[in-house]
Amino acid sequence: MSFVVAVNDVLVQAAGEVASIGQTLGVARWAVAGTTTGIVPAAGDEVSTSIAALFSDYGRELQRIGGQVAVFEEQFVGLLAAAATAYGGAEAVNGTGLGWVEQLTGLVGDPQRMAGVLADPQALFGDPVRALTGRPLVGDGVDAVAGTGGRGGDGGWLIGNGGRGASGASDVVGSGQSGGAGGAAGLLAGIGGAGGAGGAGILPGAGGAGGTGGWLLGAGGAGGAGGANTAEGIGIGGTGGAGGAGGVWSSGGIGGPGGYGTIGGTGGAGGPAGLLFSTGGAGGAGGVGNSIGGDGGVGGAQGWIKSAGGTGGGGGYGPVAGGNGGAGGGGFSLFSLGGAGGVGGYSDTLGGNGGAGGVGGWLIGSGGHGGAGGGAAGLGGEVADGGTGGNGGTGGGAWLLGVGGAGGAGGNGLAASGSNGGAGERVWLSAWGAGAGTSPEQVVWQVTQQVLAPVNTVFIDATGRPLIGDGIDAAPGSGAAGGAGGWLIGNGGNGGSGMSSDFDAGGDGGAGGAGGLLWGHGGLGGSGGAGAISAGRGGDGGAGGLWLGAGGAGGAGGTYTGGIGTGGVGGGGGNGGSGGIWATGGAGGSGGAGDIGGTGGNGGTGNVWETTGGVGGVGGYGTTQGGTGGTGGHAQGWLLAAGGAGGDGGASAFIGGHGGGGGNGGGLLSIGGAGGAGGYGDSTGGNGGDGGTGGMLIGNGGAGGIGGLGGMISGYGGAGGQAGSLIGFGGANGTSG
Repeated sequence: MSFVVAVNDVLVQAAGEVASIGQTLGVARWAVAGTTTGIVPAAGDEVSTSIAALFSDYGRELQRIGGQVAVFEEQFVGLLAAAATAYGGAEAVNGTGLGWVEQLTGLVGDPQRMAGVLADPQALFGDPVRALTGRPLVGDGVDAVAGTGGRGGDGGWLIGNGGRGASGASDVVGSGQSGGAGGAAGLLAGIGGAGGAGGAGILPGAGGAGGTGGWLLGAGGAGGAGGANTAEGIGIGGTGGAGGAGGVWSSGGIGGPGGYGTIGGTGGAGGPAGLLFSTGGAGGAGGVGNSIGGDGGVGGAQGWIKSAGGTGGGGGYGPVAGGNGGAGGGGFSLFSLGGAGGVGGYSDTLGGNGGAGGVGGWLIGSGGHGGAGGGAAGLGGEVADGGTGGNGGTGGGAWLLGVGGAGGAGGNGLAASGSNGGAGERVWLSAWGAGAGTSPEQVVWQVTQQVLAPVNTVFIDATGRPLIGDGIDAAPGSGAAGGAGGWLIGNGGNGGSGMSSDFDAGGDGGAGGAGGLLWGHGGLGGSGGAGAISAGRGGDGGAGGLWLGAGGAGGAGGTYTGGIGTGGVGGGGGNGGSGGIWATGGAGGSGGAGDIGGTGGNGGTGNVWETTGGVGGVGGYGTTQGGTGGTGGHAQGWLLAAGGAGGDGGASAFIGGHGGGGGNGGGLLSIGGAGGAGGYGDSTGGNGGDGGTGGMLIGNGGAGGIGGLGGMISGYGGAGGQAGSLIGFGGANGTSG
């Protein structure tokens, strides 16, 4: 009788090694493609031309056969990985048999053993359940084999994190494989697995989608990064993977960043928030383009009750034009806030537009602020036009009350301009928006203000702020603080941008005004001014209203224009404002551009109840090194709170910036924020940021950020955050770029 011996670990190792060999051969095939498929004739005669054409045909045939071999190799790797899984399952069944019954019988009358099993139920139940169903009862899912594009394994039926999806195989002269989706978390609790990165190619693969979080408690997994485009002059980077949906009480995952290309890839959409008391995931950052930056991903949709849409992803860098910021997350919900729009991408010529703020809740809610326009710096120290700010979000069909989001600030530049604020729609009482309009809802607002004008005048003269109404925006270039919103209701005014100068230091942006004591968003911080000696810092966002109002976003740091090689640092982004009792902290401002990109501002802190910290600002673009992303805002709520996600590192022509760390969970039951992705670097990619820690007692740690793609060396993924001291799972480590 014959026997076949299969060692599971050896099969897994073999699959990885074969995948590595395939990637090496693909790179070598691409390296010789140009010299073997387009041979130049030795002379101008017909014989030389015919000989060159003949050998060029041989070269193209070699590339075609090589492409077929690559497809076969990819299929072979998939079969090896599947065989490893199958043999592993068979060994588990044969090894365990009815052993779990014997263990259960042996527990009778043995309290010490019973206590040990209760402390580690996997020892009794895990292996047989995994063998029979493909996933354990309690435990983490298996990570898929890198380079195969496989899906991560699902977490335990009850509790467990999903496994990470595999990166897709690269084919530099063909199509890159899409990254695998992250595995779903356990039914009760667990974090969804991160999606795998798309493979590089002329048609790059998209990043894999993040896995769904635990149904009761667990954030969605982060989407994978889009693959890099290897075509010269015409390619579009791969699209980032969508973040996974959050559980009933948890936030959606961050969308993956878009891939590198002539036109950067679009960032992935943030995962939708859970049903209650949660926040949609932030959209992924647009990819870096060697011509035009990619657009940021849309923020994740709101939950149904007492939730917030995710912040839109920032636009990617491009020397010709920066990518547009993604729209903030909105949705048709009862009592929720719209997410802030993403910041437009930085450019040497034309900054990208900020994203539109998300729509607020249907019954009661506030629209998100529009994102700030991207900065742009011209040649020879001149400051070019900045991008246009995004429109303010609408205070969605609020039957009781809605507050429109403020228009985004214009990008850094001598001719930068902001845009209109949003309006509340179909409201029963009134709506507050930063811009005038002609809709019936705005007419109601204007009439209401006319009625309140005598009362507001008295309060303004006596205290400097109205009773009900918005604070006054500071003048552009003044660096002054925005006015506070009404004593009862109203948005804070936006801070003034700092003065720009071709010969002197740029001025700091002004702080945003505080929202009304009961209701209203904090004002946006003003952008720092561009400067030749030093760049101005962005102003901090204003605090949200005590009851309901998101913190204002910090202003973008100014651009350093003193010339390449002088070691100038871009201005730091302003910190986001703290949120109200029921609202999220503001997003940190993006860092300014320079030889070394400015550091992104920190996200604003959440407040005392069921709130989320703000997203950290994106690091600034740097000619030698990108700026570090800002730290996500720490949660302050005692229950059902979450730390904000860290900001992505800035892109660079040399070394990418590191991603910012995720915010920590603060209270008894809270979740750590995910780390930001490392920035792209033509030479070396930045490292991903570390995930934030879970709550004091119960809560999962945040996932580590994805390492940045590098032309020669890619960055490492960030470390996952620690779990709560009593119950929870540590966050998954981020994947390398």
